[in-house]
Amino acid sequence: LDELVRAIKNNIGKRLEPERLEELMAAMPDAVFVPQIVGTKHPYVKGYPAFTLQVMQDERHLRLLKKMNISMLNGTPSNNRCTLDVDLGEGVDQFKQLNRWSRECQFSTARRGGNFGFQLVGDYPHKVIHLLTPDKENKLVAWGEFRGAELTTLSGLHECGKPYMIKNLGVFPAIHFRDIKLPDGVEPERLVVRVQRTQSPSKKYPSLDLSGLEKVHRVAKGIEARCP
Repeated sequence: LDELVRAIKNNIGKRLEPERLEELMAAMPDAVFVPQIVGTKHPYVKGYPAFTLQVMQDERHLRLLKKMNISMLNGTPSNNRCTLDVDLGEGVDQFKQLNRWSRECQFSTARRGGNFGFQLVGDYPHKVIHLLTPDKENKLVAWGEFRGAELTTLSGLHECGKPYMIKNLGVFPAIHFRDIKLPDGVEPERLVVRVQRTQSPSKKYPSLDLSGLEKVHRVAKGIEARCP
């Protein structure tokens, strides 16, 4: 509720670009878009995870999209278009240095950080993987998310009142899951939790030296079965 109140307060009197839906559909004709409440990341409709490309032929659905924030449904519904969200501003440059393909791909942002877009080839986790990193006090904080499912906001207004901006619209390089490399110290949430449960509380957070998320995909299946 507090988020909605802030969104309304910060976005009073602001208008959405009239041609943005047409531009998104032309750049990503095989993507499924979902309306979100303006100024938030909350979907306006129910049952959206089951949406297919057919919904983009529904006039009522298109009218909603024109009036609201527009998000993309990641994964299979959008022809395996997925995103990597970075919460921290410095994380964007770190990610670009490690992933050459990310320097020219679609990148959306509003207040800080941003989302890198890509099209995955082959096997990958069809879910959201939260990524964590230790801060200066060695406390785990959010670094970002891999989104092989769920929504990524692309157009509209952020809660703070700033509009979402897109660079390299429609450029989704085809990559494998193993091609996604993470900065040192950035680890998947479930793997971090497992390590913390098995180590002495006095020990510092370890670096697992993952060269990419592919290893996470293989390890996570076993962790889910064993983690109490």
